[in-house]
Amino acid sequence: MPVNVKQIIQDLIIPEFRTLSAEIKRLDEKIDTGLKRLDEKIESARNEFEANFRRIDSGINLFKEEIKFLREEIKISINIHERLAALEAK
Repeated sequence: MPVNVKQIIQDLIIPEFRTLSAEIKRLDEKIDTGLKRLDEKIESARNEFEANFRRIDSGINLFKEEIKFLREEIKISINIHERLAALEAK
């Protein structure tokens, strides 16, 4: 009995190949869905970090402005103190 290799391939290998191709496609779609969800979570985290950094940066800028204001107040106080000391010395 001669072996028909073509028929064996068509009967055994091709159906298995189609099954594997469908499974690969399903897994590929599942991976794509997972990657899309991961990208969305990363983008959300990035936006949250950026908002937090902007808030921190704003706080730092307010703090810097307060320091500038206090420096000016100290300069004025020192100036007044020096003038009073000069007047008292006369």
